[in-house]
Amino acid sequence: MAGIAIAQSTTTRLVRLAQAEKDEVADLFARVFAGPPWFEVKKCSQCSEAYGKDDDLERFHGGDPCRRCGAPLNLVDYWRGGPALEVYEDALAHPGFIGMGARDGEGRLVGITWGYPVPETDTPSVHFGAVAQLLRERRLDPAQTFYAAETGVDPDYQGLGVGSRIMRARLLEARDAGLVNVCFRTINPKLVGRYEQLFGEDYVRPLFNDPDPVKSDRTWYACPFATIGRVNPPAVDRLDEYKIVLDDINRLSDRRQRSNDVFIALNGLFLTALGILLFASRLTTWWVPAALVVVSVVAVLINVIWLRSLRLYRRVSRAELQYANGLESLLRQSGAEPVSLGGQREEFGVLSLVARRVYGKNANRGFSHLELLLASSLTLAYPILTLLVAALTYLITHGFLPPLSAK
Repeated sequence: MAGIAIAQSTTTRLVRLAQAEKDEVADLFARVFAGPPWFEVKKCSQCSEAYGKDDDLERFHGGDPCRRCGAPLNLVDYWRGGPALEVYEDALAHPGFIGMGARDGEGRLVGITWGYPVPETDTPSVHFGAVAQLLRERRLDPAQTFYAAETGVDPDYQGLGVGSRIMRARLLEARDAGLVNVCFRTINPKLVGRYEQLFGEDYVRPLFNDPDPVKSDRTWYACPFATIGRVNPPAVDRLDEYKIVLDDINRLSDRRQRSNDVFIALNGLFLTALGILLFASRLTTWWVPAALVVVSVVAVLINVIWLRSLRLYRRVSRAELQYANGLESLLRQSGAEPVSLGGQREEFGVLSLVARRVYGKNANRGFSHLELLLASSLTLAYPILTLLVAALTYLITHGFLPPLSAK
């Protein structure tokens, strides 16, 4: 299994978001929320009903009724351009704004997250006047509550721990700023899972549905900063460990492939030489079987070394694969989204995915099954060939069979 690569997420670097990044933030924000589970590509200009995913956006034109409000449909961009920029600039203007981002190795912005203490006045995306009152009814002081506003990750980087990493950095800054609680709203259960990983499942509690009638399907949650970090360390902290394990698996696999090339080349050389020797000698003398015995002993010893190295590789690689799969499971439990390879999203880890695509139904056999079968076959071939040549030599030298080259 050569060439397993950990995606770029482990090489991303944290950055603070500010006014300078507004165009990049707006573009990434629009791309993220055009995807699952929001699919906010277009919206009705009257009621903001979202249109995307399975909707044929090209067929909508003036005169078609909106499926929510029934008004003549006028579709506009949901977030792209001005709307996304307005949301971000409004967030920047709030006192206590905390924004974090992630850039990949090429400097491209691939993750964004921000928030601020709950205000008393409405914003373009939240009816905070009503939200603040609902928080007070649940004995949460809005001024001491951090609103975790938005989190988005480039689709190519989703499921790789980028979102968890920037979320945690943002929340720790809010806690260090003296805030007591954090609140957020979402329709995405995986986001709730990330908070449960950070704060503990018992401390992330649902509060109320959003007071905005258009967004009433979204639930508000809250959790106390006092519990952050008391549960198991976030899986994102183990991404470097995961990368080290995969790199070691790569090195073992490369070493195994180089060893296979050497041993197969040696066996090819032995077998070719033996074939030439057999047909040139016509098996009329006993020195040919004697020479074959010597070559067979050497070849068997070499192939035994090959078999032992393959079995050792198999034991070590199985242990590391199981460990890596355990880390992948931890990443998924922390809220990481399904692994994405080649544009196809899978509900299991990259190691399991590679095994299934390479070996199909026989993935449980392991990555060295075929090599072990080949090495075992070659090891047995030399003694069998020696016995066969000795029997033919006996029959030819005693006149029971003609020489091999006889017409």
